Amino acid sequence: MFQYSPELTLDEVLSDSIVQAVMAADGVDPHELKATLREIAKTRTRLARDRCGALAKPSQSHLARHSR
Repeated sequence: MFQYSPELTLDEVLSDSIVQAVMAADGVDPHELKATLREIAKTRTRLARDRCGALAKPSQSHLARHSR
C-alpha cells in the first residue's frame, strides 16, 4: 500500500548522517551550503513573482497597439 511521504526539508537532508559524511569527505561546509541554497530559493521566488506580475500587466506597447 502506498503511503504519502512529503519531501524532506533542507534541514532534514543536511542532518542525515550519510549526507554529512559525504559533505565532510568533499570538504563542504553545511552552514555555507545551507546559506547558498536559501539565497538561491529567495532569488528564484523573487524572479517567479516578478515574472507573474509582468504576465499579469499588459505592456505599454501592447496597450497602444490595441487601443486604436
